Amino acid sequence: MSYIVNEVKDYKITFYGTSSHAYKDCRASITLYGPGNKCGIVGRISFFPSDIVKKRQDNLVMTIKEPKEYIPQGYMPDTVIGSVIDMLRNEKPIYVHWSDYRKNLYLSTSTEPVGEEETVK
Repeated sequence: MSYIVNEVKDYKITFYGTSSHAYKDCRASITLYGPGNKCGIVGRISFFPSDIVKKRQDNLVMTIKEPKEYIPQGYMPDTVIGSVIDMLRNEKPIYVHWSDYRKNLYLSTSTEPVGEEETVK
């Protein structure tokens, strides 16, 4: 399991307040849904202040929902929440990518990994 790509068909945005029940320092999260997993969740992005994102990058993990069913989770700075929402609303298709080797989660409008040559069909 070195590289996973799933199409994003729907998403849910959660904005966190400052109550005692809020996820510590997390400003928002986006849960991505698609046909890639039985549970329907193909990825999750949590948004934190930039200084906290740098600290968390070393702790990126894949959450195991069921055996052989992985949910990529990543962190992004809270300054890009608007851009990510704009992309999800206005671009189609959108894909969520996970590189186990690089511990990297990202969104794109292509199934090709970043930096790869175009596939000739």
